Amino acid sequence: MEIRLNHHVFVLLTIIVISLMSLSCSNRPICVDSRLDGYWNMVLDSLVINRSAKVEFGSINFNFTCKNVELPLLQTPRVDFKGKTLLDADINEDSLKKDWSNYQKAIRESNGTWELYSSKDSIKIHAPAHPFNGQYKIAFYKVKPFGQEHYLMRMSNDSTYIVCEKFFSGYADFDMLKNWEK
Repeated sequence: MEIRLNHHVFVLLTIIVISLMSLSCSNRPICVDSRLDGYWNMVLDSLVINRSAKVEFGSINFNFTCKNVELPLLQTPRVDFKGKTLLDADINEDSLKKDWSNYQKAIRESNGTWELYSSKDSIKIHAPAHPFNGQYKIAFYKVKPFGQEHYLMRMSNDSTYIVCEKFFSGYADFDMLKNWEK
């Protein structure tokens, strides 16, 4: 009788644990176009920005989620640490605070939203303080140099031409990959 009771308790506990684990999993909705979803790396030698202001980036990553986008960080202004490093005990604390403040501002400016625009082949990025704010026509394509497929996206408008590459590590939706260029 005791073994049977222990078995029932074990089954009940297993069901409870599995239920709690499934509730704690992210219920992240799927984007309208799953090809756009996730991290992308800018191909810097293909980047063209025709604007009057010079634009320098501190990173090359895009991250598209359902309605939000993290754009590449802009290069922050240089802070003069007067030859000191973080290992020096007498580093100027005001310089550290200024550098941290510049970095936090760059992060805020790189966060925005996106939406499909006009048709399924155009998007609108809304990040007012970022140079990539605007409307873009997008196209997905793949190339196969040296026998390995590379999955790419081109975003373009009248003043900007951006090529981004997507890397898949471990898991990939093979149906999506087969239909990448459609």
